[in-house]
This record gives sequence, C-alpha cells and structure tokens, in this order.
Amino acid sequence: NKNRPLLPFADIILSILPIPWIAARAGCAVVHDHPGIPTSNANWLAVAYPDGPRYDLGLLEMLLAILLSVAVASNWHRTRPLGWYVALVSLVYAPARFALDFLRAVDLDPLYGGLTPAQWACLPLFAFGIFVATRIPSAATSD
Repeated sequence: NKNRPLLPFADIILSILPIPWIAARAGCAVVHDHPGIPTSNANWLAVAYPDGPRYDLGLLEMLLAILLSVAVASNWHRTRPLGWYVALVSLVYAPARFALDFLRAVDLDPLYGGLTPAQWACLPLFAFGIFVATRIPSAATSD
C-alpha cells in the first residue's frame, strides 16, 4: 500500500457532507433528542418538551447544516484550491456549534470546566481550520 495524502479525500467528503447532515439532524429534530435550555412559547424556535418549551439543538443544528450546504454547493462550479472545503467547514461549524452549545440544557448534560465536550472539541477543530486555511495557495482561488 502506498501512503496517500488525506487532504484530497477530506476535501471531497466535506464538499458534500453538509447535505446528508441535514437529513441526520432532521432526524434529531423530529425525535427531539437534543433538548436545550428552557425558552418561552413566544419564541418561534421553542419546541414543546414534557417539562415545557425548550430549544431543540437538533433543529438548530439542522438549520446550520442547511446554511452550510448552501455555502458549499454554491461553490461547486468554481475551481477551489485543495483544502478549501476542509477550511470552510471547520471555520464555519466550530464557532457555530460552540455558540449553539451555550443553549444546551445544562440541567440535563454535564459541563467540564464550564464547557460541553462538543465545545472543547470545537476549539482544536477551529485551530485546525485556521491551520488549513493559512496553507491554501491564494493564487488558485480564481473562478
């Protein structure tokens, strides 16, 4: 077996991953298995849980996946340098997920050092996105 670089495969995967991710998070939203903090019934994002209205983080992440899908799909017809999709998805998803997890139901999920496990994972993911983005050749970004 020859060693093959991982970045080309990762870039292909991340150029389409947000689209099936919509369906995956739609499943989470349908069964409401990611309850968030309580909110009011007046909030248009409120979902009725047995203990009252809460944010549904599966629904919120599905909305994020829709936006990310639009961003990646709108670039399919453009020539992008290797690593562009890896950087884009990492740099968009990590801070968005980090922020969304402040809406997580801390009465149901534990925190570690004041953050959720997902928030801790978002920190190196964002750093990785910066690492990849700073190594993308700028001359190859023409349409």
